[in-house]
Amino acid sequence: MSDVEYASSWLLDVINKENADNIQKMAIVLSGIWFSRNKKNWEGKIISPAITINLSSRQVHDWQEANRWRYPGLVYAVDPSKENQVVWRPPLQGQYKLNVDASLYKGEGMFTLGMVLRNDAGVFVMGKVMKVAGEVSVMKAEAKGMLEAIQ
Repeated sequence: MSDVEYASSWLLDVINKENADNIQKMAIVLSGIWFSRNKKNWEGKIISPAITINLSSRQVHDWQEANRWRYPGLVYAVDPSKENQVVWRPPLQGQYKLNVDASLYKGEGMFTLGMVLRNDAGVFVMGKVMKVAGEVSVMKAEAKGMLEAIQ
């Protein structure tokens, strides 16, 4: 086994070799680890590994279902043979682009916001994930995310 100097380089190398199903499983695990770490660090709550993976899997499933409903023709990978693809584009030079997404938990009185700010080269500048109390529509949740990011 070779030495790994940078975890990010190792992870990108692994992702480039894996199929989409395995990449999704890795994303679920990494998201769960990050969520559990934040719960422990910021709220002093310890979440079991089984619950962590369950919550992460549910969030991915909810996100996929929401996007199937909202964007039935959404294409995630760039394929030159396909027309009308939805592809992220960086902002104009000297500007920033804010992406906000919300995950609603119907009947639980809460929703999660994810915000990512990127510069004109598409480079990550900052991001934030937060849980918010309340039952709102997707539009209101995402508007709350934009307001939170601007503040």
